[in-house]
Amino acid sequence: MAMKDKRKAAVRVRAGSLAKALGDVAGIVPARATVPVLEHVLISVGDGAISISGTDLDSVAERVLASDDKGQPDSREWCAGIRAFRVTLPARKLADVVKRFDKDAMVVIEADADINDAWGGRVTVKAGRARFQLNALPVCDLPIMPTDGHDMEFTIKASALADALASVDYAMSHEETRYYLNGVFCHVAQAAGEPQWFCFAATDGHRLARKRIEVPDGAAAWPDMILPRRMVGHLAKLLGEADKTSEGAEVVVSATSGGTRVQFEMPCADDGSVRLLTKTVDGTFPDYGRVIPTMNDKSAVVPREGLIDAVDRMAVMATKESKAVKAEFSKGILALSIQNAELGEGREEVPIDYEGEPITIAFNGDYWRDVLRASGADNVRMVMADPGAPTLVVSDALARESDHQPYQISHVQVLMPMRV
Repeated sequence: MAMKDKRKAAVRVRAGSLAKALGDVAGIVPARATVPVLEHVLISVGDGAISISGTDLDSVAERVLASDDKGQPDSREWCAGIRAFRVTLPARKLADVVKRFDKDAMVVIEADADINDAWGGRVTVKAGRARFQLNALPVCDLPIMPTDGHDMEFTIKASALADALASVDYAMSHEETRYYLNGVFCHVAQAAGEPQWFCFAATDGHRLARKRIEVPDGAAAWPDMILPRRMVGHLAKLLGEADKTSEGAEVVVSATSGGTRVQFEMPCADDGSVRLLTKTVDGTFPDYGRVIPTMNDKSAVVPREGLIDAVDRMAVMATKESKAVKAEFSKGILALSIQNAELGEGREEVPIDYEGEPITIAFNGDYWRDVLRASGADNVRMVMADPGAPTLVVSDALARESDHQPYQISHVQVLMPMRV
C-alpha cells in the first residue's frame, strides 16, 4: 500500500517576483469569460520550479520564476521539500492582493493537503500578518491548448523583433469584419534577382507599414502567418522587458509547418522565462505590395519631429467627424491648415526641401502622426503623385541609400489621402 504524501502543498515566493510574473501572464487572461475558469491563472509547483500560466483558448502565456527567498532555500530546494501541486486562482484578484504586499515580503500560497486536479476550494495567500483566502476552481476544468507539433524554429534578438513589430503594429486594423487585417502579417519574400527578406506588414486600409529584416537562420521556409492583434501587443511588452535582462537577449520562435500556431520563448526578470503560444489568424492577408507606390514623382523631405508637432497643433481644431489636415506643398514650404465650421480654423507653415510643382493633399491627422512616429528618422521623405493617390513615407536616409527604390527600403509606409 502506497504511503500518503504528507508534505505541504505550499510554495514561497517574493511578492515582487510574483507580481511581475502575474503581470506577464495577465494580458492573456480574459477579464470576463463565459467559462469562469478562464479568468483564473494556473499555478504549478514541482520539479524544482514554479510556473504561472493563463489562456483565452486562442493563446497561452506561461511564466517560470524563482522564489528569491533571501536567507532561505532557493526555489529548487524549496520545491524539493514540498508536495508538487497545481491550483487555479482568479488572476486579477490574486494580482490585486499580491501587489499590495511589500515587494520584498515572502508570499506563501498554500492549498489543502488533499489537493488534486479535480479539487476545488479555498487557497490561502499570506505574507507577514496579512492573510487571504481565494476560491480555486478544479484544474481539470481548464482547457488545454496543444503545445506540440512545432517543427520549425529560429532565434532572433529581442530588440530586433521588438523593433520590427513597433515599425508596423500601429497600422493593424480594429475592424472585426475584416478579421484578416487584425494583426501583423509575417512572411518570407523574395523578388526576382533579389535575396530573401523576412517581412512584417500591417494595414487597416487607411495606412500601411512594411518592415523587412534579414532572414534569421532556420527561417528560410517560414510559413506565412498573421499574428493576432492582442498577442502582438502583449508580445511587444515582453520583448521590451526581455531586452533589459541582458545585452543581446534572444527569443526562440517556433511554429507548426502550416503556420497555424506560433510560440515565442524568452528570458525575463528575476532569472525567469516566459513562453507565449498563440493560434494565428485563420485568413489570407491581401497582396499589400500592390498598394506600395513605385511611380510617384513628387518628393518632399520634411523634418519629422517638427511636422509631428505641427500636425499635433492642427489637431486642436479637429472633431470626431472631421480630422482632415490639408497639406499644401510648394517650394521650400509645407503649409498645413484645418477648418472647422463651428470652431474656426488653424494654419502653420513648416520649412521643407521641395522643388516640384505645387500639390495639395489632405490627410487624416491622427493617421499622419502615427506614420511619422513609427518612422524614427530625423527627416522623412514623402513621395506623392496626385491628391487622390497613396503617398509613400520613408526615411530620407534610407531612401538615399537604396536609390529611392521602394522595395529596397527596409521600412516603408503608405498613407492614403482624404477627400475634402
